[in-house]
Amino acid sequence: MSPQPLALEKLRRGEIAAMVYTAGKPARLFQTVRPEEPLHFLSIPGTDTFRKSYKQAELNNHDYPDLIEKAEPVATLSVGTVLAVYNWPPNSERHRKIAPFVRAFFRQMDELRFPPHHPKWQEVDIGRSVPGWTRFAASEQWIAGEHGNREDGGESGSTQAPGSGAPLSAGSDEELLISGLDKEQREALF
Repeated sequence: MSPQPLALEKLRRGEIAAMVYTAGKPARLFQTVRPEEPLHFLSIPGTDTFRKSYKQAELNNHDYPDLIEKAEPVATLSVGTVLAVYNWPPNSERHRKIAPFVRAFFRQMDELRFPPHHPKWQEVDIGRSVPGWTRFAASEQWIAGEHGNREDGGESGSTQAPGSGAPLSAGSDEELLISGLDKEQREALF
């Protein structure tokens, strides 16, 4: 049994008082929890310390209809996920294998946003940058090309709301991580 299901079983038996689990919601692990069990989600309020590294989020009845009452969402924290590849030299065999994978993966991204795939795929923004990281060249080319919403390979003035095609407004929860930087600062960063 892997560590997370084992921790849930220990929680059920009272061998541990709580467990921490990092996963996209709704997490499959908690689909096995029955409403009559004496288990519940604990609220994790956002403190100034937490807000430096995490976003405030919530678990609600839509995520776990049998475990959370409609009027009683549970505060929690969210973390981002990054798909990373080693930056192989452009003429290496491994680079030649990864570049087509990146293009194929990006072409299929829209299909991942719909069932039966996990709902978290709807939140993926392949155009989003990570401060201090350099985007893999094949990714940058795909995003900057006709398939992306960027014309010059730099940061887009707006991103698309997942699944809606509508631009996001500045200050929204989904805004770019580096939105406080101007174009010149972003270019210097990358």
